[in-house]
Amino acid sequence: MKTFIFSLFLMSLPIIMISQIELENTIQYDSPDVFTQFNPESTYKLDSLYYYTGDYDNWKLNFRGKAVKFNSIGKSLEVIYHFWDSENETWIKKDSLSLLYYTPDKIKQALRLFWNSDINQWQDTSYYSRYDDNNNRLVSKFKKWDYKQNKLLSGYSYKYSYKNSLQTSKLIQKLDTAYNMWSNYTKQTFSYNDKELNDTSYLQVWTSYFWSVFLKTIKEYDNSDLLIQSLDLKYNSGISDNYQKTSYKYDDYGNRIEYTIEKWQDSIWIPSTKQLFVYDQNNNRTVRTVLKFSDNKWNNTVKYTYSYDSKNQQIEVKTDIWDVEINEWIQSRQETTVYDDFGNVVLRESKNKNPDLNTWENESKVVYYYSEIDTDSNKPANKHDLNIFPNPTTGFISIKNTQVINATLYNASGNIIKCFNAPSIIDISDQPNGIYLLEIITNNQLITKRIFKL
Repeated sequence: MKTFIFSLFLMSLPIIMISQIELENTIQYDSPDVFTQFNPESTYKLDSLYYYTGDYDNWKLNFRGKAVKFNSIGKSLEVIYHFWDSENETWIKKDSLSLLYYTPDKIKQALRLFWNSDINQWQDTSYYSRYDDNNNRLVSKFKKWDYKQNKLLSGYSYKYSYKNSLQTSKLIQKLDTAYNMWSNYTKQTFSYNDKELNDTSYLQVWTSYFWSVFLKTIKEYDNSDLLIQSLDLKYNSGISDNYQKTSYKYDDYGNRIEYTIEKWQDSIWIPSTKQLFVYDQNNNRTVRTVLKFSDNKWNNTVKYTYSYDSKNQQIEVKTDIWDVEINEWIQSRQETTVYDDFGNVVLRESKNKNPDLNTWENESKVVYYYSEIDTDSNKPANKHDLNIFPNPTTGFISIKNTQVINATLYNASGNIIKCFNAPSIIDISDQPNGIYLLEIITNNQLITKRIFKL
């Protein structure tokens, strides 16, 4: 009788776990920290970022990250994060990020520690990641903490293996917070064809006693090595059956313009969801539309519209929701990104549409601050030999150049706002938030910089 009950448990386990797997795989645990990213075209390094949360029309400062050490090319070696205590108007330590590199531009390890305020010291890891010398991620570990109560809530571990730089497996483990022990959760294995394209993979789940195959994925490519179909087979008691099929279509430039997901039900393929993509002449994706199949037809659900500047940098994403009652797209969310002259992100801001009041409400904002990378005698000097900081600014701007003769501030319409004689500090605290142009005359050149007032 016990054997029979145990067999039923194993047969039903994969069905129970699929919803957990699909849900938790949508969480981007292994996203790189912004301080590990690097723009090789920029002569500026990221000094700090400030994160704000929306409060209707206002912004509330939430936390900041501040780099305190850099390597020779401006990559962060150590970053400290703080919460903002608005009641006491002070910064409270949150966690720290330490980085090691094989070479100045090739990361080796990232370690994030959690600040335990009870004992006033860094403790345990909230994030750890290690790479090989080919920049392949080997290990990533994440722990979610309740910082206010110094309590560990959850944790995940990712372990990767490779052969000739091709990923062959990915093991996911979950943290048992009661015993602080890692336990197996899922495992993926990958195989490749003679063109080194992944053609088969297996997803296995841990059943407390052994690994059990849950899904097998078979991929098919066209003559241009573009993925045209992905077939998922689900296993139950060792027997496989069709589960899900995804089909892909492309334009003449290799851009994906459509993919359709079908589910296997009652021995036939039933359409489930579809996504359609549109691109501009520079092959930038401009529209992504998500549809669901119901009542024997495709129905709009969500649409994303992307905008770019003259440098093909994405500057805006708009999200619209389909209103089935009026058969129209309704504005839902918008995210704006602002860059400096070197392509560095200086501002990311998102807003949500309140359908009842028909007004935009603040959601989140991140402001990034940079400074010029120190150069030694063997490196070429910055082409402007000029450093303006902070930019963005909330009021005051410092100019690091002893040869400035005068400066003129223009608004976005090109009108003169202020003129300055041999300035080292410029005050624009009395000006409204927005983008300005600062024209600076030195002994040997005319320089124009964009200034962001927040």
